[in-house]
Amino acid sequence: MHRLGFAFILARKNSKGLLRKNIKHLGGRPLIEWTLDYLCHSDKIDKICISTDDDFIIDKYSHNYNAKILVHKRPPNLCGDLTQTEEVLKEACSAMEKYIEKKHFGVYMQITEPFRPPNILDLCINKFESGKFDSVFAATEYHKNFWVDDCSDKIKRISNEADYSSPRQKKIPVIREDTGVCLVSDINIFAKGKRIGDRPSYILYKHPGNFIDIHSESDLKFAESLIRLGIVD
Repeated sequence: MHRLGFAFILARKNSKGLLRKNIKHLGGRPLIEWTLDYLCHSDKIDKICISTDDDFIIDKYSHNYNAKILVHKRPPNLCGDLTQTEEVLKEACSAMEKYIEKKHFGVYMQITEPFRPPNILDLCINKFESGKFDSVFAATEYHKNFWVDDCSDKIKRISNEADYSSPRQKKIPVIREDTGVCLVSDINIFAKGKRIGDRPSYILYKHPGNFIDIHSESDLKFAESLIRLGIVD
């Protein structure tokens, strides 16, 4: 059976840090279209569900933008500031039940992370299709020492204690999960209210825009500057 991706894009209207950020323009087009067009142009993607409560997005992308797109009106109880991604994915899978087929695996990308390597989706899919893993996500590698501040009077080192003083080249790397750049999972994991399964793996990537996650006006201006300088396109 030839398997294809069923992708999910979450586009809540009332973002607080940057009002209507999903349709703010970046590089001459709405932010949502950076991720939407990436998925539309992939021959590995069969359907794309946009879960949104934004009437502008519903009107613009429900008809004639691309035949792959299915726009789902998100219920009000899943539009709050504290609503978890996993809750929305679970509800969207339920709403899309009649369109989801056995050939489908799940794909998730975030609108706020518009800069991704051209091949990152294919690489994640290929590793997922090996059958060894139930989830594969894009990841960035760090050879640094990390600490956590739990708002008490004492911070805690989370890097390996024995590795702390090692030269950078010998440190055990810390892997940052970048599911917003790309995540491929068994679609049943999404349907159960999870994003990543019990047998995950990752694809390391390097990209000049891998630190861009747009949630404020300054984030947007910085992303625009990277385009203007030709660092990303």
